[in-house]
Amino acid sequence: MRRSFVAQLPKSIQNWLKDELSDRNFSDYQEVTELLNERLEKEGMEIQISKTSLFRWSKKVEKENARLKWASEVAIRMQEALPDDKGALNDTLTRMMQTHLLELLMELELDSQTVDIYRLSKSIADLGRASVSQKKWEAEYNQRIAAKLEELERAEGLDAPTLAKVREEIYGVTP
Repeated sequence: MRRSFVAQLPKSIQNWLKDELSDRNFSDYQEVTELLNERLEKEGMEIQISKTSLFRWSKKVEKENARLKWASEVAIRMQEALPDDKGALNDTLTRMMQTHLLELLMELELDSQTVDIYRLSKSIADLGRASVSQKKWEAEYNQRIAAKLEELERAEGLDAPTLAKVREEIYGVTP
Protein backbone atom coordinates (compact mmCIF):
# COMPACT_ATOMS: atom_id res chain seq x y z
CA MET A 1 0.00 0.00 0.00
CA ARG A 2 1.50 3.33 -1.01
CA ARG A 3 1.49 6.43 1.14
CA SER A 4 -0.93 9.22 0.44
CA PHE A 5 0.44 12.12 -1.59
CA VAL A 6 -0.80 14.45 1.14
CA ALA A 7 1.13 12.47 3.78
CA GLN A 8 4.28 13.02 1.72
CA LEU A 9 3.96 16.81 1.77
CA PRO A 10 6.27 18.83 4.04
CA LYS A 11 5.11 18.99 7.67
CA SER A 12 4.61 22.76 7.47
CA ILE A 13 2.06 22.30 4.68
CA GLN A 14 0.40 19.38 6.46
CA ASN A 15 0.09 21.47 9.63
CA TRP A 16 -1.41 24.36 7.64
CA LEU A 17 -3.80 21.92 6.00
CA LYS A 18 -4.85 20.45 9.36
CA ASP A 19 -5.58 23.94 10.65
CA GLU A 20 -7.49 24.86 7.49
CA LEU A 21 -9.63 21.73 7.66
CA SER A 22 -10.28 22.15 11.40
CA ASP A 23 -11.28 25.78 10.89
CA ARG A 24 -13.79 24.63 8.25
CA ASN A 25 -15.07 21.79 10.43
CA PHE A 26 -13.76 19.24 7.90
CA SER A 27 -15.93 20.43 5.05
CA ASP A 28 -15.60 22.52 1.89
CA TYR A 29 -13.06 20.12 0.37
CA GLN A 30 -13.27 21.67 -3.07
CA GLU A 31 -12.09 25.08 -1.83
CA VAL A 32 -9.46 23.62 0.48
CA THR A 33 -8.11 21.51 -2.38
CA GLU A 34 -7.87 24.60 -4.57
CA LEU A 35 -6.09 26.57 -1.81
CA LEU A 36 -3.70 23.67 -1.24
CA ASN A 37 -2.82 23.33 -4.91
CA GLU A 38 -2.28 27.10 -5.19
CA ARG A 39 0.06 26.97 -2.21
CA LEU A 40 1.95 24.01 -3.67
CA GLU A 41 2.36 25.87 -6.94
CA LYS A 42 3.62 29.02 -5.14
CA GLU A 43 6.17 26.91 -3.28
CA GLY A 44 7.41 25.45 -6.56
CA MET A 45 6.11 21.96 -6.00
CA GLU A 46 5.01 20.23 -9.18
CA ILE A 47 2.24 18.19 -7.64
CA GLN A 48 -1.54 18.46 -7.68
CA ILE A 49 -3.62 16.94 -4.91
CA SER A 50 -7.07 15.66 -5.79
CA LYS A 51 -10.14 16.35 -3.70
CA THR A 52 -10.51 12.60 -3.12
CA SER A 53 -6.94 12.25 -1.88
CA LEU A 54 -7.40 15.21 0.45
CA PHE A 55 -10.67 13.76 1.73
CA ARG A 56 -9.11 10.35 2.52
CA TRP A 57 -6.19 11.99 4.33
CA SER A 58 -8.49 14.38 6.22
CA LYS A 59 -10.51 11.48 7.63
CA LYS A 60 -7.35 10.29 9.40
CA VAL A 61 -6.73 13.81 10.70
CA GLU A 62 -10.33 14.13 11.86
CA LYS A 63 -10.06 10.80 13.68
CA GLU A 64 -6.81 11.94 15.31
CA ASN A 65 -8.45 15.20 16.42
CA ALA A 66 -11.38 13.28 17.90
CA ARG A 67 -8.97 11.05 19.83
CA LEU A 68 -7.07 14.06 21.17
CA LYS A 69 -10.30 15.75 22.21
CA TRP A 70 -11.48 12.57 23.92
CA ALA A 71 -8.14 12.16 25.71
CA SER A 72 -8.27 15.77 26.90
CA GLU A 73 -11.81 15.34 28.19
CA VAL A 74 -10.87 12.12 29.96
CA ALA A 75 -7.84 13.78 31.56
CA ILE A 76 -9.97 16.66 32.81
CA ARG A 77 -12.59 14.30 34.23
CA MET A 78 -9.92 12.16 35.86
CA GLN A 79 -8.27 15.21 37.38
CA GLU A 80 -11.60 16.25 38.86
CA ALA A 81 -12.54 12.76 40.07
CA LEU A 82 -9.23 11.45 41.33
CA PRO A 83 -7.44 13.15 44.15
CA ASP A 84 -3.85 12.71 43.07
CA ASP A 85 -2.35 12.13 46.50
CA LYS A 86 -1.22 8.67 45.45
CA GLY A 87 -0.40 9.47 41.83
CA ALA A 88 -3.51 7.67 40.55
CA LEU A 89 -3.92 10.12 37.68
CA ASN A 90 -0.32 9.74 36.52
CA ASP A 91 -0.55 5.96 36.74
CA THR A 92 -3.77 5.92 34.70
CA LEU A 93 -2.37 8.26 32.06
CA THR A 94 0.82 6.20 31.79
CA ARG A 95 -1.24 3.06 31.21
CA MET A 96 -3.37 4.85 28.61
CA MET A 97 -0.25 6.00 26.74
CA GLN A 98 1.27 2.52 26.81
CA THR A 99 -1.95 1.06 25.45
CA HIS A 100 -2.17 3.72 22.75
CA LEU A 101 1.43 3.20 21.63
CA LEU A 102 0.94 -0.55 21.46
CA GLU A 103 -2.25 -0.07 19.43
CA LEU A 104 -0.34 2.18 17.06
CA LEU A 105 2.33 -0.45 16.63
CA MET A 106 -0.28 -3.06 15.76
CA GLU A 107 -2.14 -0.75 13.34
CA LEU A 108 0.90 0.50 11.48
CA GLU A 109 2.21 -1.12 8.43
CA LEU A 110 5.72 -0.34 9.58
CA ASP A 111 7.65 1.51 6.93
CA SER A 112 11.20 2.31 7.98
CA GLN A 113 10.99 5.47 5.87
CA THR A 114 8.14 6.93 7.91
CA VAL A 115 8.35 5.32 11.37
CA ASP A 116 11.30 5.76 13.65
CA ILE A 117 11.18 2.40 15.42
CA TYR A 118 13.95 3.46 17.78
CA ARG A 119 12.02 6.51 19.02
CA LEU A 120 8.79 4.54 19.29
CA SER A 121 10.51 1.79 21.28
CA LYS A 122 12.21 4.37 23.46
CA SER A 123 8.85 6.00 24.17
CA ILE A 124 7.39 2.69 25.30
CA ALA A 125 10.45 2.00 27.47
CA ASP A 126 10.27 5.50 28.97
CA LEU A 127 6.63 4.92 29.87
CA GLY A 128 7.57 1.63 31.49
CA ARG A 129 10.24 3.37 33.58
CA ALA A 130 7.76 6.09 34.52
CA SER A 131 5.32 3.43 35.67
CA VAL A 132 8.01 1.75 37.79
CA SER A 133 8.98 5.11 39.27
CA GLN A 134 5.33 5.83 40.01
CA LYS A 135 4.95 2.50 41.83
CA LYS A 136 8.14 3.17 43.81
CA TRP A 137 6.91 6.62 44.78
CA GLU A 138 3.53 5.17 45.82
CA ALA A 139 5.22 2.54 48.02
CA GLU A 140 7.38 5.22 49.68
CA TYR A 141 4.31 7.41 50.17
CA ASN A 142 2.42 4.55 51.81
CA GLN A 143 5.38 3.85 54.10
CA ARG A 144 5.51 7.51 55.17
CA ILE A 145 1.76 7.51 55.86
CA ALA A 146 2.02 4.29 57.87
CA ALA A 147 4.91 5.72 59.90
CA LYS A 148 2.95 8.93 60.59
CA LEU A 149 -0.09 6.96 61.64
CA GLU A 150 2.00 4.81 63.99
CA GLU A 151 3.49 7.99 65.43
CA LEU A 152 -0.02 9.33 66.01
CA GLU A 153 -1.00 6.07 67.72
CA ARG A 154 1.81 6.49 70.20
CA ALA A 155 1.11 10.17 70.77
CA GLU A 156 -1.11 11.04 73.65
CA GLY A 157 -4.38 12.80 73.10
CA LEU A 158 -5.86 10.72 70.26
CA ASP A 159 -8.25 7.95 71.10
CA ALA A 160 -8.41 4.75 69.04
CA PRO A 161 -11.75 5.49 67.30
CA THR A 162 -10.55 8.95 66.18
CA LEU A 163 -7.30 7.53 64.89
CA ALA A 164 -9.15 4.75 63.03
CA LYS A 165 -11.38 7.37 61.42
CA VAL A 166 -8.33 9.43 60.36
CA ARG A 167 -6.70 6.32 58.88
CA GLU A 168 -9.77 5.33 56.91
CA GLU A 169 -11.31 8.67 55.88
CA ILE A 170 -8.25 10.79 55.24
CA TYR A 171 -5.55 8.33 54.26
CA GLY A 172 -7.67 5.50 52.93
CA VAL A 173 -5.87 2.99 55.11
CA THR A 174 -7.88 0.38 56.98
CA PRO A 175 -6.36 -1.02 60.17
